[in-house]
Amino acid sequence: LSIVGNICFICYQMVQNPIRYVPIGWSALFAAVNLFKTNEIILERNGKVTFTVQQEHIYNDHFRHHGVTPKQFEAILQRSSIRRLPKHHIILKQNTMIPKEVYLVVEGHTLAHNPLGRHLTAISSKPSNKQEKEGGDSGAWIGEMAFLKWWNWKERNHSKRKKEYRSTTNSWNKDNTTTQKSNDNKNTTTTTSNNNETTATSKQHQPSFYFSDINTNPTVYTSPIAMYSVTTQTDCTLLCWTYEDMAGGNQKKTDF
Repeated sequence: LSIVGNICFICYQMVQNPIRYVPIGWSALFAAVNLFKTNEIILERNGKVTFTVQQEHIYNDHFRHHGVTPKQFEAILQRSSIRRLPKHHIILKQNTMIPKEVYLVVEGHTLAHNPLGRHLTAISSKPSNKQEKEGGDSGAWIGEMAFLKWWNWKERNHSKRKKEYRSTTNSWNKDNTTTQKSNDNKNTTTTTSNNNETTATSKQHQPSFYFSDINTNPTVYTSPIAMYSVTTQTDCTLLCWTYEDMAGGNQKKTDF
């Protein structure tokens, strides 16, 4: 609808006398951008990818029902690494910091238990869960809630630092402008002295960080403590993502 509206507006402007080229150019640019992004979305949703039998099972069991397209799954899968673990291996240990990784059990059986030794079937994984439980094998995901907490912290921290940067920069520019006007109103005999004062004032009010520092010097994130343990009951195969890899795969969604 937006593209059609812009085309109609261009046609209307073309029959005006005189022809208004600036609105025509702006509407043409706006329509071109919308057309380009619409084409990207269509290609992503209808794009053809080639999966192995195992990858197709992983997609159908854990991604398709959540609205993930095959192209998006391909991007997420490319960022993963495969980890094979023996029987009785501890994937997650209670009362320790959760590693900054997300795991997906694609083969094998895992068992979760709390400090009292009670088995937690909701966060355990076994092949039969796909047919027996309404939510499927949701326990195949390990560390996903800690990842969501980290992602929320990252986004909030990024927005906060951008606001601080803009606020500090505006204050610095305002003070610098006020000082400059004061210097202009003084006589020429004190110009040199005033310029030196302006330079000193500018350095004093100059922001201590710049926009590029937002990603390079973030506040340190502290991982939460695990409240339960997860161990393998058979030989298991896991897909593993670091937080950065998982976040990068999710940000590839053209729809957003």
